[in-house]
Amino acid sequence: MKNRFLWGFIGILIYPIVWILMALLLGDELPKWSVLTGSSIGGFLCGFFMVAPSIRKGRNRKL
Repeated sequence: MKNRFLWGFIGILIYPIVWILMALLLGDELPKWSVLTGSSIGGFLCGFFMVAPSIRKGRNRKL
């Protein structure tokens, strides 16, 4: 369970950074706080429910 929370918190950091970098690369204005908050929530959910379980499956796989 600790691993899931760790990946969730990594998603909280990564998703808003990606939004900001995309806005800078496209030359648009920086995203508002509501967009960054939503992307942080989405990053946590993605890390908690999608990334951590898939890493766990790959580690336990027998060759």
